[in-house]
Amino acid sequence: LPISLRRLELTVFRSIGATRHDVADNAIEAGAGFRQGLWHSYSVTDGLPSSIIFDMHQDRSGRLWCATEQGVCAFDGSTFRTLNLEIPLGGAPVQRIREDGGGWLWLASAAALAGYRNGKSLVFSGLEPAAPDRRQLVADGLGRIWLVDRGGVMRVEDDRLVGLSRPVSGAADIRLFAGAGSVWIGGPSWLRRFGESD
Repeated sequence: LPISLRRLELTVFRSIGATRHDVADNAIEAGAGFRQGLWHSYSVTDGLPSSIIFDMHQDRSGRLWCATEQGVCAFDGSTFRTLNLEIPLGGAPVQRIREDGGGWLWLASAAALAGYRNGKSLVFSGLEPAAPDRRQLVADGLGRIWLVDRGGVMRVEDDRLVGLSRPVSGAADIRLFAGAGSVWIGGPSWLRRFGESD
């Protein structure tokens, strides 16, 4: 099939409001881990919540965030700090982690998106359920957070998650990429770009 290149128009198809929550955490001093040559490995016995990791992100302060099967943790080189997100995200594991321009860490689960900063979370629930390898989450060059799933393409705008496209056929195969000044959205037989200028 030929690939079409179309500019994504900023048209709001739906909007989801957020709820706010306090988020507690549990800090565990990291164990020594295991060294072999240049490799330094950490496991559950060293403080990692689970050995199954879905995604990782290093924030602007250098902490490594891991989305694991048993929770989200931050590792600063000496401590694993696991967030208590069960209530805000309904117990579903976080699948994707990204940071926006304002220092908020964005966590996407199967049916929710939560922003986290300094013990507070902003939660958007009611998303279309998505398998772990199908939820796409990126930060664009302006620090905005974009999400794509079966419900379409959405962007965080203040305390709203705004749907910018209707659900599309083949949405399970959509991919999202943030380049310098543009967001690219690719599907089974098309490619779209959203940018502030052409």
